[in-house]
Amino acid sequence: MFHKEFALMFNGEIYNHSELRAQYQLNCSSTSDTETLLKLFEKLGLKMLNVIDGMFAMAIYDRNKKKLYIARDRAGKKPVYYYKKGNELSFASELNTLIKLHPTTLNYDSLNEYFFTGLFFEKHTPYNEIKEVKNGCVLEINTQTLNVIEKQWWNIQDF
Repeated sequence: MFHKEFALMFNGEIYNHSELRAQYQLNCSSTSDTETLLKLFEKLGLKMLNVIDGMFAMAIYDRNKKKLYIARDRAGKKPVYYYKKGNELSFASELNTLIKLHPTTLNYDSLNEYFFTGLFFEKHTPYNEIKEVKNGCVLEINTQTLNVIEKQWWNIQDF
């Protein structure tokens, strides 16, 4: 969804979007939870992550600040991966998409970990160049320098 200042890509569902529209007096032209997110970001910025209830992976581009934010829900129901190497950065909800776009090398430590435990620890993937955004985290990416800062916006230990 596009806006004069922001662009949003969203995969998921926001369960409380109707309540948020009323609570924050959001003027929306549709009944879409995606539009609710865009309006919430316009009003609250990243603090919107604290009030939404749902499963999601989303990316929001702020044209004025030249920043891209990639966020994942609290439980990590919707996956999101990113590739960063040199001056290249891309993201997708599936590993296969990224490995088709970029040359990758296998991360043998992660593969050993997977074979031993049956899962990848934290944000590891089978590839050195691709990471998974952790649940309850948001990446803040400066689109001019491609500097990536990971921030945890939710932690189960706080509850």
